[in-house]
Amino acid sequence: MRQINRHPTPGMRLMLVMLPFVLLLAAYFFGSAVRLEANPQDKLLPGLQQMLDALSRMALTRINAAVNTCSGSIPW
Repeated sequence: MRQINRHPTPGMRLMLVMLPFVLLLAAYFFGSAVRLEANPQDKLLPGLQQMLDALSRMALTRINAAVNTCSGSIPW
């Protein structure tokens, strides 16, 4: 059978679909590790722990801001 007529199995098809994303993530984390080793304060390629800390700080913490409670009026 000619190579052009072959079709991958469902498992191999899934692996081939995921391969570019896995390679991009690996390249990102490798580049991030190299940059953070040279400069730990680098913000161009943050590491995984820095991203998780930022996510926790920005999305998972409650803001205790003062709320205008004047008789339900619209503030604008």
